[in-house]
Amino acid sequence: TTITAALLLLASSLRAAPPEISPEARAILDKAVQGMGGEAALSRVEKLRMSIRGTYQSGPISSPYTSETTLAFPDCVLWEMDMVDFKASMGVDAGAPWSQFMAPPARLKGAIKESLLEWILHYKAMLVEPLLEQEDIKISVARPREGKKAGKNTGKKSGKKAAPAVPGIRLELPSGRRLVLGFAARGETLRLATIRGDVLLMDGRKARVQVRLTRPKRFGDITFPSIIDSRTLCDGKLVETMHEEVIAIDWSPEVKEGAFRMPEFDKALLNPRVKTTEPVKGLMMVHQGPYDEMGTTIEKLKTAAQEAELHRHDSYVAIYLNNPNMVKDPSELRTEIILPVMMMGPPPEKLPEGMSVKELPAAEVASKMARGEYGKADVQALMDLFAFIGTEGLQPAGSPRMVYFHDPEATVVEDLTTEVQIPVQER
Repeated sequence: TTITAALLLLASSLRAAPPEISPEARAILDKAVQGMGGEAALSRVEKLRMSIRGTYQSGPISSPYTSETTLAFPDCVLWEMDMVDFKASMGVDAGAPWSQFMAPPARLKGAIKESLLEWILHYKAMLVEPLLEQEDIKISVARPREGKKAGKNTGKKSGKKAAPAVPGIRLELPSGRRLVLGFAARGETLRLATIRGDVLLMDGRKARVQVRLTRPKRFGDITFPSIIDSRTLCDGKLVETMHEEVIAIDWSPEVKEGAFRMPEFDKALLNPRVKTTEPVKGLMMVHQGPYDEMGTTIEKLKTAAQEAELHRHDSYVAIYLNNPNMVKDPSELRTEIILPVMMMGPPPEKLPEGMSVKELPAAEVASKMARGEYGKADVQALMDLFAFIGTEGLQPAGSPRMVYFHDPEATVVEDLTTEVQIPVQER
């Protein structure tokens, strides 16, 4: 969400040294703390629950959603989102991050793990006051550009004298990222109004985020922005926007025991069964070569989808077109890979060579989930599924399919999940 992934990356991931903060920067932050309700009110916040109503826009795709975030300091957070076509949740349980986003639940590693571990500090930073205690961070004043005034109204039309520009705050993090916080004057106090800086998107791309916080509202003893608008740009191109309205904040919510734990994986799915699949429509490309090199083709599909402003909405499907036991060399292996996307209009006019739009119709399949390393757990599940077909009076009616739910670069290997499918018919 904007609040977590795009709004504030304001904290360091390690606590090693006190912050380096100039006296002028501290004075600015002190005024912002007063504008939110004062240090006494903010320092009492140990947990919170925030409810959001928003709209996500990426290219032609516009999706309304609601979300709820529950936070308990020092190291637990749960984010739950409900969109029109799917639900998702992510969290950190006592420092252990996990995700259930268009896929079965899984523990995370790599860059996405580090991003989620910062969530709690991001929320602390939104309250401003914790910046005065945050360690291993350099805080300084960011001077406005020459002639730039605070607020939209420069006073030229109304005849009023323009308000002087309010200095911002520059945050320099150990990672090398820099963020700039902009403030608006409210009498003798300030309020956080804008944030600009670098972010890392869920797909690993580096981006710039521009956030505007408006309509400050009193939630209990604390004043907080009720409208949050963000714009995310890659290489200067707008890739997504979010408009969020803060509906409610409970600063002392009831939190059930185990609320932050990763949901249990449904082990019943590890048993073979027969089911009817939903139709799948997406970008397709045939991968020629060893299975462990399919990642290069998948990246081509992801890049093409981004350039065509097509929104991915499901896990990619691999259809094995020939039997590895029947080819002389791995270079002869052929695998059809489909990346499901949402298409609001006609298919893209131009796609890279060898790529097309394909619709995989609904089918009756024998299905079995595999949990574990790709190339091992899924292969064993495929063998089990063929045995199941033989005992159930069925016969294969098409090439085996693998639905890969997780990115192996971002997921703990034991939690990697594959659905193995074989189209079937009665003997």
